[in-house]
Amino acid sequence: SVDDEIHAHVPELPDYGGDITLDDLLHHMSGLVDYTELLAEQYDDTDVTTAAQALDALGEVPELTFEPGSEFEYSNT
Repeated sequence: SVDDEIHAHVPELPDYGGDITLDDLLHHMSGLVDYTELLAEQYDDTDVTTAAQALDALGEVPELTFEPGSEFEYSNT
């Protein structure tokens, strides 16, 4: 369900202190940092990266950029 909390599907993400739903992700309202920005800190645009590397990078982010559902910000995450 789009109302599922993200940890039901991606349990390895940290607890950011607020529930993020799949609907939040679909509507770019999750507050998660765009993983492409995170990977750009370590990899060149021509490097091939994996979903595991993206999840690892997201796992290192200590907090959300805003409370889930409160703002819109396009994010590839």
